[in-house]
Amino acid sequence: MTLVKQTLPDPADPRVELVRQSARLVAVLPYRGGWSTRRYREHEAMLLKAVADHEGWTAVGTPMWSRYDPPIVPWLMRRNEVAIAVEAAGNGWPHCV
Repeated sequence: MTLVKQTLPDPADPRVELVRQSARLVAVLPYRGGWSTRRYREHEAMLLKAVADHEGWTAVGTPMWSRYDPPIVPWLMRRNEVAIAVEAAGNGWPHCV
């Protein structure tokens, strides 16, 4: 699916801004549970180690934290991700590991 700015709805909140970004390769570690900074940092460290241990991958930029469920969802059922853009050596995109 291709999304273009002209076909996206205008954000209802004036603090939200639509920004065009180029395609990029991102390593992601999903996890469940609460939103504490401690839990995020634990999973961030695991992801950064996995990227560093993967031959030919280099982490680029700052890790991102995605939280998908509203606060009403019990903590043990909340879905979260920590992600970081990566550069891959070699030809093409690496396979999933």
